[in-house]
This record gives sequence, structure tokens and C-alpha cells, in this order.
Amino acid sequence: MYKVAVLMSTYNGEKFIRDQVDSILNQAGVEVTLYVRDDGSTDRTAELIKDVPGVKLTAGENVGVGNSFMQMVYDVPTTFDYYAFADQDDCWLSDKLMNAIYKIGDTDELKLYASNQTLVNASLDVIRDRYSTPPDYSYMQTICANRLAGCTFVWNNAFHNLISTFD
Repeated sequence: MYKVAVLMSTYNGEKFIRDQVDSILNQAGVEVTLYVRDDGSTDRTAELIKDVPGVKLTAGENVGVGNSFMQMVYDVPTTFDYYAFADQDDCWLSDKLMNAIYKIGDTDELKLYASNQTLVNASLDVIRDRYSTPPDYSYMQTICANRLAGCTFVWNNAFHNLISTFD
């Protein structure tokens, strides 16, 4: 069974946090450890998940979402087979991680996977997919136009070993 570290930054997310945490921890075919860095929430976000088995919670001062995620990239052990980012207000399909792992494959090459997103309302009724046709993933579009959503990223250990050494 593949071991996956899922990294989630939270900030005042008490409304949806338990549903998202449950959807991550109940992924099919993988062993998940969920690393959560609370970015200075003033609500009950951290309290709602602090004792959930499989969740490793740290609290920090508010440094912003990007810096919060990168802090976790640097701090999470490099012993997992795969890694993923998660938003605090999503709800994952039960095969999200296995679908990504299947696409990445079992390789020592650097691999990063990203997918489309299914947009839903607060009741999880499907609104639409983010993209109805494949977007332009050229180098310039990728770095300049935010075409890839971080919450869809899954990457392998080789990729994690590279990015976790950046300062």
C-alpha cells in the first residue's frame, strides 16, 4: 500500500474542515498521513481536528497560504511514496489519490500530477468542471496564468526530495 503525505494549510475553516479531513483520510488504496498547519485561525478549525487519528497538526502565526504550504513542504519527512496538497474547504472523491498515483506511475523520475477540478456548491451538488476543454499548459501559461490548481497536485518522492531542499 502506498504511503501518502497530504499537506493542508488552514485558516478559519471550521465550516468545512471535518468533511474535508474525513474525505482525505478515507482515500481508497493508500495509507494517508494528513499534515495540517493552522495559519493562525481565530475560529475552532484546529480544535475540530486536533485529536483526529491520522492528522498531524501544527499551529503557527499567520504567514499566508503560500508560505504556510511551503513550510510544510520543508518540514514533512521525505519517507513517503507520494505527496499532495489539499485545500481546507474541498471534499475529495475516494479515488483521487489512486487516480493520480496511477498516472504518475512507480518511477524515480521527477513527477508532478495536476487535474481538472469539479466545482460544487456548499451542499456538494456539482456545478461544472473548471475546464470544459484542456487549457494551454505551455511553460509561460503555467507560470504566468495560474492554470494549475495546487489543490490538485500530487507528486512523487523524487520530486519532493528536490523541492524540499529549496530555500
